[in-house]
Amino acid sequence: MTPVQTLGYLAVAGLLGIVGQGIRVCLGLKKLSDQAANSEADMPDLFDGRRLLISLLIGALAAILASIVLIDHSQEINSNLLLEFAAAGYSGSDFIEGAMLSRAKK
Repeated sequence: MTPVQTLGYLAVAGLLGIVGQGIRVCLGLKKLSDQAANSEADMPDLFDGRRLLISLLIGALAAILASIVLIDHSQEINSNLLLEFAAAGYSGSDFIEGAMLSRAKK
């Protein structure tokens, strides 16, 4: 595999990590909307754009790290591999954010 192909794999993984994290963000926005309705607060007051951006970047990084582990250099990209990248972005960010939050509380 050439360096350009490797960078392509990493880029695809990063984009799919953002997609996976984007799914999680959509669920979080619904929860935030419900919270705003219950507390009679405005949605923009509760929404944190910086946290959204950081969350998407963490999803991308989690998927890129997963791609390093998952990619066998003789393996072609298929739908299962793409789903694994998206799942890594979805769930990997929970692990990384949880570790960061628990460390910040200490």
